[in-house]
Amino acid sequence: MAWSRRAKFLTILFFALSVGGQPLAYGRTLALDLNRPTTSRSMVRTELYFGAVPLSNWHQFLSQVVTPLFPEGLTWFDVQGQWLARDSQTHHLPSRILIILYPDTPEKDRAIEKIRRRFIDRFHHQSVLRISANVRASF
Repeated sequence: MAWSRRAKFLTILFFALSVGGQPLAYGRTLALDLNRPTTSRSMVRTELYFGAVPLSNWHQFLSQVVTPLFPEGLTWFDVQGQWLARDSQTHHLPSRILIILYPDTPEKDRAIEKIRRRFIDRFHHQSVLRISANVRASF
């Protein structure tokens, strides 16, 4: 599969954001070329919060549902969540956050909602939290 220059850069950018500037293996660090001119553009950043499912099921869901809708790239990571339930008890749940940057179009908005519905239907979860914000991004 031939990756476009943009897709490679998106992958590197998402990785850089997810590791928070930490050194990479063998003492290398990820550095962006600050001398290269960039043009920022309006995009939407969406975070989706999923209850954790077995990793093999998660990878299958990403490859079958998410990646076809957002082939340009994405970031996900494991987290720990908690919430106050109706029974007034705090519940803890291993979770996953998926972050996607995309142009603000009705088609992409519908694609995000499709991901949420498919996850709920496939894994019988109550909900998938969505947080979306308009951002400026440059690649």
